[in-house]
Amino acid sequence: MMRPPVMYANDEWQNKGRHANVALDLITQQHIKIVIMAACWNSYFLAPQFKERLIFTVQTILRSGARVYVLKDVPRPGFYVPQEVSLNVMHGKDLSLLGSTPSEYSDLNKPMDEIFDQLSKIGATVLDPTTYFINSHGLYGVVKNGQVLYRDDNHLSVEGAALLAPMFEPIFQTNIVLTSSRR
Repeated sequence: MMRPPVMYANDEWQNKGRHANVALDLITQQHIKIVIMAACWNSYFLAPQFKERLIFTVQTILRSGARVYVLKDVPRPGFYVPQEVSLNVMHGKDLSLLGSTPSEYSDLNKPMDEIFDQLSKIGATVLDPTTYFINSHGLYGVVKNGQVLYRDDNHLSVEGAALLAPMFEPIFQTNIVLTSSRR
């Protein structure tokens, strides 16, 4: 398992969190005003002290003067999407029936809910991508407008990432205003 994108509060863990610490140095030195954090959070919540380290990381970034946005996990289909889509196309099946249910998503991500609530309370903005995936069958679909949204069982395709553009546009517009006012 890869390490979560978090800082470590004490010297004992400093080496393990060096990438996050380098990122914070860059944020501070370059006066970066907006930070978007994304990861497969449900893969990390069982890691020792993950919750404390994530909160510490967000607090540290906020103290640097940056706004922090944390993207919740995108829905995970639970199967290898390209293969499943291909098989369903070959058999003439309805692709809108492929996906995961909101309750499956909720069950998988429930342990992170408390952490996201705490991040919101300390000043981070938590972004929820799920509404972009819901289809007419009430599933978090893997195909939308004829485009496959995943390149494997959990990573978004280019089209899947583009689906989230409307969620990020206001953030990027804010960044343009913040950057131009800095000059």
